[in-house]
This record gives sequence, structure tokens and C-alpha cells, in this order.
Amino acid sequence: MKLRFIACVLTCLLCQSLFSNPRNEVLIRDSGDYVNISGDSTFSVNGSTILNQTLLDTLLSHNASSIEKVFPSFSREDTLGSDCFGRGILLNDLSNIYKVTVNDSVDVENLIQILCEDTTFFFIDYAEFNYYP
Repeated sequence: MKLRFIACVLTCLLCQSLFSNPRNEVLIRDSGDYVNISGDSTFSVNGSTILNQTLLDTLLSHNASSIEKVFPSFSREDTLGSDCFGRGILLNDLSNIYKVTVNDSVDVENLIQILCEDTTFFFIDYAEFNYYP
């Protein structure tokens, strides 16, 4: 009985560690084109990659170390599609979704709250944890 209980606890801990969300990555969607990166590389957070000074200051104050595109091969041309009747439709633009990596010691929930609730960042459509490892 004790062995079964220990196995159950260990399984729960393993599942928790496998499926827990990373606490140092934030996904953001920039509809204002204030992030200036291209390709599939990882870039430093600085004045040449972040064109909005307030966003840059906020990310740096939260120890953001890098930024990269989540869908590097997606381009704005990929938003044009057609439905099953051949009519043109506009698909979601995934070219402006970025992953921001911060230090492990940073309160990521606070950063997400600031980006989502502060009206200064009207161009950030959303900010959320990166749930995909």
C-alpha cells in the first residue's frame, strides 16, 4: 500500500514538472510593428529590436534578455487564403507573435499584467505565458 502511494506521488510530481508552464517566457503579439526582427534567429532586447521606448524600458526593467519570432517563416502574404468556394478570405497574421525570454527571478505575471492592462501598450494585442515547452 505504501509503495503504491509513493509511486502515485512520484507520478504526480513528474507530470507536474513535464506539464508546468515555463516561468521565464512570455508570448506577445505586436500589432503596431514596434518589434523590428526578422528570420529565425534570437535577438537581444535593445533599441534596434524594440522601436517603442516605453516597451523597451519595460522589458529591460523586467530583465528581458532575448526576443524571437514564434513563426519565423510566416509572412504577411500567408494571410491571404480562400474558403471552400474559392472566395478570398483574410487569415490571422502570425508574423507578429514574439517570444520574450526573461531571467528566472523575474515576476513574469507582473510583466504580463503590465503589458495587458496598461493603455500605453495599446499595440500589444496580448501577452501570455509560453505554455509550449
